[in-house]
Order: sequence, then C-alpha cells, then structure tokens
Amino acid sequence: MSSSVEISIILCSNKIDNFKKLISNIESTAKNLSSIEVLVGCDIGEIYFKEYCSNINTKLKIKYYSIYEGGLYNQHQIMSKLIKNCDDNSYFVLALADDMKFESVNWDVELLKYKHYFPDDIFRLRLGWRKHFSYTDYWQCISMPEDIDVCTKKWRDLVGDIPCFSIDSFNQTVMFYLENFDKFNNNFRAARDVPCNNINMRKHISQSIDDRLVLKKMLKAWSFSESHKTQELAKKIAAKIYCEIIKIEYKIDDLIIKKGKTYTIGDIKVPYGLSKTRIFFINLYRRLFYLEYGGGGFLRRISQKTMFSFRWLIHILFNYKSY
Repeated sequence: MSSSVEISIILCSNKIDNFKKLISNIESTAKNLSSIEVLVGCDIGEIYFKEYCSNINTKLKIKYYSIYEGGLYNQHQIMSKLIKNCDDNSYFVLALADDMKFESVNWDVELLKYKHYFPDDIFRLRLGWRKHFSYTDYWQCISMPEDIDVCTKKWRDLVGDIPCFSIDSFNQTVMFYLENFDKFNNNFRAARDVPCNNINMRKHISQSIDDRLVLKKMLKAWSFSESHKTQELAKKIAAKIYCEIIKIEYKIDDLIIKKGKTYTIGDIKVPYGLSKTRIFFINLYRRLFYLEYGGGGFLRRISQKTMFSFRWLIHILFNYKSY
C-alpha cells in the first residue's frame, strides 16, 4: 500500500469545530491515511487552527496556511494558492467545504480505482447530487455547478489559477466548453466529467442570505463570472486542454501552437473566441431577471408580484424597495 500522497484535500475554513469534525470523519472513513493530505487556508493571524494542526496526532498530512483575507467571494484566490502547495505526487485534488463529510467507508480506495481512467490523466469525477446533469448553458455552470469538486492534479495544473468565485463553478464552465468543442463529431468528444456512484458524501448546505450588502457583493462576483472576459478565458483553457487530449488520443508529435484566438495541434484547429455582443445582451437580459436565471427558474416562480425579480434587483443594487 502506497505511503506517498495520492489524494490532496483543499479547503478554506474559519470554523475550527467544523474542521475538527472533518478531520475526524476522514480518519474514520479512509483506509490509507498516509496517502492523504489536507491543506487548509485560514484567516491571517488565526491561532486555534495553528495549534490544532501542529499538535494533532494523526497519520494524515495536514498543512496549515494563514493566508485568508477578505470575504467569501475571494475564496477562489486562496484555493488557487493551496493548489500550488499540493504534493507533486498527488493524483486527485478535492476542493471541499468544511461542513462536508464522507459517508462511504474506504472512500479513498474507491477513489483511486479511477486512477488513469483516461490514459492522459485529464478528467474530473462527479460525486455530488448533480453528477448525471448535462450542462447546456454557461449560466447553469455558475448557478448549479457540481458542488463536490474532484479533479486530477493534471487537470488542476492545466486550468491554473481560478479567476472568479467559485472554484467548482469555474471548473464546470471549463468543462462545459471542453465538451462542446466539435460537438457534432460522431467519432470523438472530449467528455471528461465522470459520474462516480461508488462514493457517497454529505453535501454542503448553503445558508440563505438576507443581508442586502452581502447580496450586492454576490451579484458583483456573479457578474464577473458571467462576463465575456471570464467566459473567454474558460473557453481558452478548454481549448488548450482539448489539444492536450487530442495530442495523446491521436498520437500527434507536433507542438501545440497558439495563434490569435486559436490553438492548433497537427492539422486540427481549436478556436476559442466568443462574441462580446452576444454575451453582453444575454447577460443584460438575464441580470434583469436574476432570480429566475440565477437558479430560481420560471416554472417555480419566486413571487407572484409583477416583475418581482427585477424589483428585487433594484432593491439590492440601489436600496430602493418597491415590493
């Protein structure tokens, strides 16, 4: 049985009790603790995490980083730093919340059964309740991503820094574009989202937010995620990953070349440019009815009041309440 790190778990936390429970849960459910490392990013100056991580007697490798500053919506920046500190030998990187729990015993053994599932080691496992959902729109990737984010280390390295909140929604966006390159090709698609049915986890429960200023920050974070800049970056990364997959799939010896907004491998060209105008008008319309397009849906109305979603948006942005 391997004693080197094969699984890296990264998370941000400022709740020591939640973190202790997570560590206890991992110890009671995993089989080979020496192959697992946990990297936690905490508030700058935090002492309780430091004392706990320094004194705990466990076979787990726990790394504590006092690097968190700011609020919830810049958590992706901390996650990006933690990814860079993962063990070089690690195969899977799991991005979790501190209130998640593993319900399956020997989940680490089951997880590592997927090692080299694809020969290029570029893929993601889906453990959450949306594991069989097919994404057809980039807004879906932001509002309802696969909330238990498990990627190979190679996938993480190719994606690089996470530019927006959150890590799982950006990964979902990259995967959305990746799976839709050459989508009418009957012989090949780079579908790299793998539903994982042999591991159960207790999902993270997001708390409802009533504070107007917090909601305003959330809308600002959402606006950046949906922007042309972020979407084109996600598609650019997807194009690079697509070329990496093609290179190995078809045994192409040529270098991957980037020219303009196109990656080329052999005689295969993968453009990643997106229309600014199209994205601008889609986003403008959907922002006006954010509650519906942000996850509420039209079949289950947010409110029976006329134009409630738009009036709610005006209240959040400008503190003018008309409902």
